[in-house]
Amino acid sequence: YPYAMPREGWWLPVPALLVAAVLLLPGLSPAKGNKDPEFAKTLADKMAQLDEFMAVRHEQELSEKQKELLEQLLELKAELDDEHQDRKDTMAEVAKVLDDLEKARAEEEQKELELKELLKSKQEKAGQQDLAEMIMDGEYAEAMKKLQEELEKLQEELEKMKKDGASPEELKQLEALLSDLQEIEAKMMELMALDMDLEMMGEAIDFLAHFDGEMGDLADLDPSQMMEPGEP
Repeated sequence: YPYAMPREGWWLPVPALLVAAVLLLPGLSPAKGNKDPEFAKTLADKMAQLDEFMAVRHEQELSEKQKELLEQLLELKAELDDEHQDRKDTMAEVAKVLDDLEKARAEEEQKELELKELLKSKQEKAGQQDLAEMIMDGEYAEAMKKLQEELEKLQEELEKMKKDGASPEELKQLEALLSDLQEIEAKMMELMALDMDLEMMGEAIDFLAHFDGEMGDLADLDPSQMMEPGEP
């Protein structure tokens, strides 16, 4: 018998097609959650190492720069904890943070160099040539110890001169030298703090560079090795 669908029924196939697409398309496309077992293991190992790195640093007294670094690593870990993360995305995230840290380290190294040059000038002016050489050689702890010993001697000498009735000119000259060395001490403390920031930054960069290298060494995903959803 001839049959004509009413105009109101012309749109009925549309929802049926949408339901079919929802049911069938996930099976036709590769499951995003499937991971190469080697990649999954490497990622898990690196996340455990990153946890350990941050846990050790959280137990220490940190500068503002170091706190910012840990926050940056924490954000990276949150990104990589996604169960759907693949190797390509992981390498991209790690490379981005690595690039940011290397740029930040270059800036901090420039600050360190400028501060060392400033200290060298001040120390030479104060007659502390040996300290200037130690600073330029990176012997910060030894230089600080020597400077503090010198400051202690000068302080004792100043007190003695005051008791012995030294002239105002002599006192003024020694006080000026003491003031110069105290300013050098403050700058040296700043330099040592900067050096510690750079050390921690270097450790983070080394870790991420090794991480990136291991990801790059992994073979491309082999469909025959990919795990099915729910497979142990």
